[in-house]
Amino acid sequence: MNFLSRFWHKVVGQKSTVIRVLTDVASKLESSHQETMAHLNNAFHPASEGELEAVRLKVAADLRAASKTVHNEHHAKDDAFESHDQHASLAQSTLNEHLSTLEVTHTGVGDDIDAFFNKYGACDLGGWIPVFLKIVAEKVHLQKKSEFPYFDPMGNDLVVTLPDQCRVILMADWGANNDHAANIRDLVKKEVEKASVPIYLVHLGDIYYSGMRSECLTFLLNWPLRDENGPFKGRSFSLNGNHEMYSGGDGYFNIVLPQLGQKASYFVLRSSKWDFYGLDTAYVGGCFHSAEEPHLEAQWKWLQNQMDGAPDHKHGFLTPCSANLPEHQAGKVLREQVAELQSPWQSATGNPAEGPSVTSRVIISS
Repeated sequence: MNFLSRFWHKVVGQKSTVIRVLTDVASKLESSHQETMAHLNNAFHPASEGELEAVRLKVAADLRAASKTVHNEHHAKDDAFESHDQHASLAQSTLNEHLSTLEVTHTGVGDDIDAFFNKYGACDLGGWIPVFLKIVAEKVHLQKKSEFPYFDPMGNDLVVTLPDQCRVILMADWGANNDHAANIRDLVKKEVEKASVPIYLVHLGDIYYSGMRSECLTFLLNWPLRDENGPFKGRSFSLNGNHEMYSGGDGYFNIVLPQLGQKASYFVLRSSKWDFYGLDTAYVGGCFHSAEEPHLEAQWKWLQNQMDGAPDHKHGFLTPCSANLPEHQAGKVLREQVAELQSPWQSATGNPAEGPSVTSRVIISS
């Protein structure tokens, strides 16, 4: 990553930047700013003036709420902020995509930041704001998301057999194109080079900032099991995270999975004693299955059938799960569904230890 790219990543990754851009757009919507309203109309295509007014108030309120959420979020590094809020993440992705068009003519860092906000903040509505509002319309208001790929619950299409000697490497929250991601990539590459056994590399989810197509392409270009501009080595897998779904999962389902040769967003790595299940708990947030999405039921039935077929195996679940308090609390349904998986053996024997042993989650943070 060159100096300019590194610098702009630091700008977009600052909490103050995210708050500033969210409040800037919210303020323009609240004041019915002429150009902003034209962009809003083009993005949402309201049927009447009354509907446009309702959209204006709704989006402005959502952005104000997002700004407040960001303000209350905590992060270890000031220049590597990744929000848990959908609107904020979409704003960061949109800014990140459009930075390449910015012509920097100043020599001082402070001047460059001012140039950034002059072009993408209060003064230039022809840059990132129309794109941002269009994305908000599609991904938040209309809630468009990619189709969930599913397979015969009784089949073994998604079973990957592990050799007796191999190495499984797990990493998570790795998708941002920054120095932190590069460090993890280089560490994994070193381990791969030293390995004398087959390598299976699993990303546990979250391609930052919101799994946009451009971010997913960069994710693949930086993938540790890939030679520069060359083919992938070993076996690679990627799980679906809430950040991928912030943009509807388009980049994840339509770019990442096909490029990795992965058939679906769920699978099992099966050894002679262990089953490691990669599961999708982001398509419908915090659920293995949900009445909201019938196709997701295929995953649930497939999981039950696979566990039934390997009762002497230990079972580990690889699934994104956040330590962020609100998201952890929202995971209550997921924990209940893990208990539901064990309930048939509990009711039959009175002792869950006599049925399959379930490790509910394996969480690796980058």
